[in-house]
Amino acid sequence: MTLSAGYAKIVEWSQEDQCYVGSAPGLVYGGCHGADEHQVFDELCQIVDEAIALYEQDGKPAAGNVGTRPRQSHHERNVTGRADAPCFDH
Repeated sequence: MTLSAGYAKIVEWSQEDQCYVGSAPGLVYGGCHGADEHQVFDELCQIVDEAIALYEQDGKPAAGNVGTRPRQSHHERNVTGRADAPCFDH
């Protein structure tokens, strides 16, 4: 399994740019673009791997990882989704 496997990756068509645009929310925005959807996805995976490696090199955790996050109940998170923030029920 690659480093990028735990990160959400989005490839979407940009009507304005007339090409596919790849991003990884929370980690890489507008990371790559091109005419072929599959090539954009492959390039995006490489970019995400490189971004994660740079975070690790700096000794910082990479943001946006969805694959290794522990599941949390509604009461364990607030509107921002942060587990360390208080939850205020109405």
